[in-house]
Amino acid sequence: MTASWGLRKRNLFQVRARRIDLFGGALQSGFRAQYHRMSDEKFYGIGPASKEEDETNFAHKQAVGEIAIGRNIDNKFMTGVIAGIEHNMTRDGEDDATPSTKELFTDATLPGIQKEITMGRLQTGFYLDRRNRWFRPSSGFDGELRGGLFTELGDDEYGYTSVIVDINQYIHLFRNRILVLRVAGQFVDPLSDRAVPFYSLAELGSEETIRGFQRGRFRDRDVILGSLEYRYPIWRAIDALFFFDTGQVATSIFDDFKKDNLEYTYGGGFHLWGREGTLVRLEVGKSTDGFRFHFILNPSSQSRRSYVYF
Repeated sequence: MTASWGLRKRNLFQVRARRIDLFGGALQSGFRAQYHRMSDEKFYGIGPASKEEDETNFAHKQAVGEIAIGRNIDNKFMTGVIAGIEHNMTRDGEDDATPSTKELFTDATLPGIQKEITMGRLQTGFYLDRRNRWFRPSSGFDGELRGGLFTELGDDEYGYTSVIVDINQYIHLFRNRILVLRVAGQFVDPLSDRAVPFYSLAELGSEETIRGFQRGRFRDRDVILGSLEYRYPIWRAIDALFFFDTGQVATSIFDDFKKDNLEYTYGGGFHLWGREGTLVRLEVGKSTDGFRFHFILNPSSQSRRSYVYF
């Protein structure tokens, strides 16, 4: 169970269970119930040309319930199906220093603003882990491929598919110096005659995508990104690191990719390791927008991966 509170009335409440054996361990299951109030989310526009000075803010309330069933083979290969329902509501943001998103956009110009939308979702995919160990992996790779169908319940105004791919390669250089290469992407396509809520678009600008920008800095249907990270140990369970991230958003990344639209960030930080992965991450990224500070507690449990249930 998780409960957290933040500034400007931000809060999160969650109950989750995972690794519940079925049929003598042949399958595993899990479930999650969550309410998340994000009271000061940022919106800058859609597309790679969105500008920092166009910042607006909105409040996004989301309630999620989902169940999962799948197979975990020695914590190395996980696959499964997740079915869920989510209820979304957007309202005025709590950040009085920036304009409200709803004052500048309507649902016709920005699908999902000032709306209550209930979506059903069905996701499937797999996660493959070929790293040599959980603690400070120094070789091997891990990767995820996930696809999902999201459709509005009770109406046919909103609906889309989403595909996510995320691959990390670990290379040992010398004396426990590690190079981590990452390539990832998300591809969101609306169903026929339907729209994608703007907060469900692919996103560039967070600690999980490109460090150095605000969360939600760039949004569009597709995003691709890559990163290069150099880690070296400074204590028994602490690594220092330097990183370089790049990526871009586009309506169709395969048709609209442009070198000039790539965004770049660089920076450094520290990782504190626990028994099952990174326990704490402390990072500072620099971009054209300035500096961005990240403090993430237990990021392994907050991963985008669906298969944490198994």
